[in-house]
Amino acid sequence: PASRPGCGARVDKTSICAISSPVVRFVPLSVTANLAKTEFPVRCPKCGGLDDRVIESRALADGRTIRRRRQCESCDYRFTSYERIEEKQIMVVKKTGARREPFDRAKLEKGLQQAVRKRPVSQNAIQAMIDELEETAIHEGMDTQEIASARLGELVLERLYALDRVAYIRFASVYRNFESVDEFIREIERLDARSV
Repeated sequence: PASRPGCGARVDKTSICAISSPVVRFVPLSVTANLAKTEFPVRCPKCGGLDDRVIESRALADGRTIRRRRQCESCDYRFTSYERIEEKQIMVVKKTGARREPFDRAKLEKGLQQAVRKRPVSQNAIQAMIDELEETAIHEGMDTQEIASARLGELVLERLYALDRVAYIRFASVYRNFESVDEFIREIERLDARSV
């Protein structure tokens, strides 16, 4: 099999590797990876070193995606890589139905980071939530390669409700476009009713 230097995995035929610090994404056709020190390491987003090891691997989306946590041997920085089967990307259908855009992990993470700002929520918990949301979106959109933005928003709210109620209210206020104090109060009352 051929290999692509710097992608941290051996692949056959082709592999697309794109780095977006601190997440490194892969789109391989076939992968065999060493779970210890990698034969073809990924460049560390922090120090630029090319000496890393895989410390955790997890299958997502019914095995169509492999998430790997890596640690740089030079500076001990930890980052995440994704190995995916190359397939048509899941599209998010906007509320009007007239516009579609690719599922964007970075955009989703930005919204979640704003919701959990100054809340006791770890980065690992956020990444795990995004992984779960992406997996659900792929599963639900398996036939059409699409998921409605309204459905995606409700999935986010369900997970934030379980994770942090303040973050839930913050996200709901933007997602549902609250325009008055009364809307906040009604949402908090709904939250209290669910907690009973």
